Amino acid sequence: MRAVVKLNFRIAMKKNEVRDLIFNTLAPALVAKGLQLNKKDWRLVRAFPGGNQTIGIPCTGTEPEFKFTLVVTIRLDAVENVRNLFNEAPKEYHAATKTFAGRLDRFMARDESVDENFMFPAATPEQVQAALARLLPVIQNAVLPFLDQHRDVPSLAAAMKLAELPASLTRLHEATAPLVVARLARSPDFPAIASGYRQLAKDLPAAEREKLQNLVVHLETLQGSIL
Repeated sequence: MRAVVKLNFRIAMKKNEVRDLIFNTLAPALVAKGLQLNKKDWRLVRAFPGGNQTIGIPCTGTEPEFKFTLVVTIRLDAVENVRNLFNEAPKEYHAATKTFAGRLDRFMARDESVDENFMFPAATPEQVQAALARLLPVIQNAVLPFLDQHRDVPSLAAAMKLAELPASLTRLHEATAPLVVARLARSPDFPAIASGYRQLAKDLPAAEREKLQNLVVHLETLQGSIL
């Protein structure tokens, strides 16, 4: 009698299949909250008067070892209209600038479901479904309430913890959003925040330091009626 050998095959997924499974699973609950799927950029978008919010699900890796995580962004037009005065990119790109970005580690504690970078494994349908079972409650209980509560400058200023400066500055745009938000929020800490970013920018190219200085001077001259 011949022995029967059972072979276990793992069904590998293509990146577009991973994305489809993620968004097809998440979309019903999120569309009900006013978010719309933008399949071109693989994110969910919600507009509101004066800005927009997105939930992005970046998927990285090469077949079959894909991973994905969550990134939240908020755009406040009042902030971006000031920042983009000093943005040398073509104007058609100005509408895409974001005031705030938050990673998954802001909304959940690390556990065995994610790696050290808060990435979920996504090599098989079973892995993706398990990851989504962990992620969906985080979106419903932490991400969506956060987005609901942060649609204006004062609320976002509090969330950004503006007085807590980063340890270093590698690109100018890392400083511009906190500075503009602090000024528009009438933060009493604005002078100290501006001084701190000037110090952090000392290792940036001279042209970048000049742009930062010009932004600070502009913010200092804004009148109360503009704020």
